[in-house]
Amino acid sequence: MILVNGVETDYIKADDRGLLYGDGIFETIAIKDSKPRLLEMHFERLKESATKLSIQGFDIDNLTKDIDLIVSKSGYCDAVVRITITRGVGERGYASLSLEANVVVSISPFPEYIYEKRNSGIDAIFATIFLNKDSYLSGIKHLNRLTQVLVANEAANKGVDEALVLSEEGCVIEGSKSNVFFVFDDIVKTPKIEDYGVAGIMRRRIFDVAKDAGYRVIEANITLDDLLDVKEVFVTNSVIGIWPVATLNGREFSQFSCAEKFLKLLAEDMA
Repeated sequence: MILVNGVETDYIKADDRGLLYGDGIFETIAIKDSKPRLLEMHFERLKESATKLSIQGFDIDNLTKDIDLIVSKSGYCDAVVRITITRGVGERGYASLSLEANVVVSISPFPEYIYEKRNSGIDAIFATIFLNKDSYLSGIKHLNRLTQVLVANEAANKGVDEALVLSEEGCVIEGSKSNVFFVFDDIVKTPKIEDYGVAGIMRRRIFDVAKDAGYRVIEANITLDDLLDVKEVFVTNSVIGIWPVATLNGREFSQFSCAEKFLKLLAEDMA
């Protein structure tokens, strides 16, 4: 089921700037027992991204109504809702700022394999593709995600669940669809994303509850050499929640104790 500007349809104009230029933003929200998880945090990031990109013409109250409507009409108790906001339709050319946004809200059932991977862990690799620096767009979930598409395809072609991406300088940044955390005894390190990557909602929640989990979580520049002594690895996003990494480039990890603590502490935030 899809809503476009509050109307049930799968139609959007072919000259929409989201299609032509990737000129838009999105959020992906987990639904548990028919209730959106971490909705206010998603809305906060959505508004911040829209302000940074000067995207206008959408209303958070209407978005809330659209989410409630699509969840109730779908009949799903556990689901994934995606909000896509484009700048809208304008004249030909890159520059076009004062437009009414198009708001697309879609829903799909929650994938069962996500629960399974929280218990079994995932297989991951380091991608052969590097991320390009983009300080201005760093942290924003914009629609230009071709690098992530290529990285996800590489993971799929190699039969693994996730691929971690490095910067051109050789620092680990993120996964194709996730943020990543490396556990060293009682310290957990996650990559800095000042010039790269997406500031994930679940990533923020890990920082919020770190003290309760008995860990200190810090942002750091992390190279492959820094990972020689890593004890545990896990990845996060707002849909998968937390996935422990069972293998990374063939290296096996036998303990998921840190990930399990965060899973218990953040259970209410996940589908």
